[in-house]
Amino acid sequence: MRRMVVVASVKGAPGATTTALALATQWPTVDGEAPTGRGRSTSTGTSASDGAGVRLLLEADPSGGDVAAWRGLSQSPGLLDLAAAVRHGSDSGDLIARWAQPLTKPGALLVPAPASAAQARAGSELLARNSFAAVRGANEAASSGVLVVDVGRLGPVETSWAGAADALVLVCKGGVDALAHVAAAIEDLKAAASWMCLAVVGPCPYPMAEIARNLGLDRVQHLPWDPDAVDALRRGAPPRRRRGRHTLPAAMEDLIREVRRHVELPAARPAAPPSAESPTHGWESHR
Repeated sequence: MRRMVVVASVKGAPGATTTALALATQWPTVDGEAPTGRGRSTSTGTSASDGAGVRLLLEADPSGGDVAAWRGLSQSPGLLDLAAAVRHGSDSGDLIARWAQPLTKPGALLVPAPASAAQARAGSELLARNSFAAVRGANEAASSGVLVVDVGRLGPVETSWAGAADALVLVCKGGVDALAHVAAAIEDLKAAASWMCLAVVGPCPYPMAEIARNLGLDRVQHLPWDPDAVDALRRGAPPRRRRGRHTLPAAMEDLIREVRRHVELPAARPAAPPSAESPTHGWESHR
């Protein structure tokens, strides 16, 4: 079964799309090797024989898509084609992969959202109104792989995407104000998501363990501010090799490892730690 991971933010633009792109392109296959790239270009989109091992990135951000522009790709086939197929009840084969296009060689596929916010919102809402039946059906038909869905800033529709996923990766900046917004929404998000973790982007004055304890999460991952690595990821270029674990590629590896541990081994999921008492310091004291 292909797993679904939703990437979102509570407020602002902290790098959710970049995080989703990294998850989709760097997610290992079952055997730990690069995917074989089953997707093939056709007149109606990109197809996959059975979806096995395919890594898919679906842009469902109502503010519009970015990845096609970053990679110099067309906006079609993409989200609008997928939404139209769902609307007309097409359920033949791997519906999502059929309307995707190659993102990396080999392996990852992209279902891009149009740059137009109005069109992107219409496509995302159409899939949501269909109770994600087509998305769930395509994932259940695939023997392995991952579907990463970038929903952008969370609203009612985007939260319903999170509720349909195997995991939610919430992305925020490391400042006091951003963490306060996460803290205000965290209980509702934990109730909606099967499992969630927080990815904190850029400088942060608080230890990740303290943030996890205060929010009642079993994982908070720090993603360092690394413009060169972000630029390489967006362009599809290999990142520059640097020593040490405090780099964005290394942090992404840690994040992917943790998410995989929960979505691929559901029986081994540890119980979420109890919520800590209201802290008397940190960002909560600034609310």
